[in-house]
Formats: sequence, C-alpha cells, structure tokens
Amino acid sequence: MKFEDALIQLADEYGIFSTEVPYTFAVEYLNDKSQIDFAYFTRTHKTYGSVKDFRKAVISVFGGTEFTFEEPTEVVTKEEFLGEYEFGKYPKVIKWVEHFAKAKGKMLRKKDLFNWVVETSAPSNHNYSAREVNEVV
Repeated sequence: MKFEDALIQLADEYGIFSTEVPYTFAVEYLNDKSQIDFAYFTRTHKTYGSVKDFRKAVISVFGGTEFTFEEPTEVVTKEEFLGEYEFGKYPKVIKWVEHFAKAKGKMLRKKDLFNWVVETSAPSNHNYSAREVNEVV
C-alpha cells in the first residue's frame, strides 16, 4: 500500500482533516516531536518506502508534518483502569487509551497504562529479550 493511501485511510478513520488531531490518534501515532512516527506507521500499516516519500505524503494528506492535539482534562484513575482492564482484549495495549477516551471521555496516560499493565502481570522466571518485549506491545 502506498503511504498516501494508508494516510488517507487513517485520516478517514479518525476524522482528521488538518494537523489538529484527536488525543487517541496522538497517543498512538505521534512521536515526541509531534510528528507521525515513521517506524510505527510503516509496521502498523505494512507500508514501505523512504522517509522523504512519507513526509511528502503526510504533507499532502494533512497539510503539514507537526501535529497538535488537546489532552482531556479528566484522567483515568488506577481503580477505574483495573475495573475495566481485561488481559488480551486488545491486540495492542495502547488501544486502551482509545477505549477510555471513547467510553469515559477521560485520558489514560501512556506511562500509567504500561505501569498498571505490568503490575497486573504475573511474575516470571524467564528473562525476556528486548525483541520479545517489543513484540508484546
């Protein structure tokens, strides 16, 4: 799939028409520079090509490469999270952010999400490699 086609699908899915994006999109797709994470995007959408071509496609679809978003004012508490969390409900743990944004209109911080998920996991005697850990998320 071409970058532009995948980006158009993504924009339609989230209802994005400019560089102002919903929080759920920002958490999943934006890096710390408020740009779409090239590596994550290509893995997720099974697209291939150069960063230069990707950048051109992003500008073509969204009108720029730096995105802005508003964070929800209410934050999910640990108790709320643990009350709804089910292991394996979503193939990607980050989808819990979207779940709480849509279901409760609240922000689930990435840091809290990953800490709470790890806390609910059973201890293991196995030492995982970085590659195995990255494949889990």
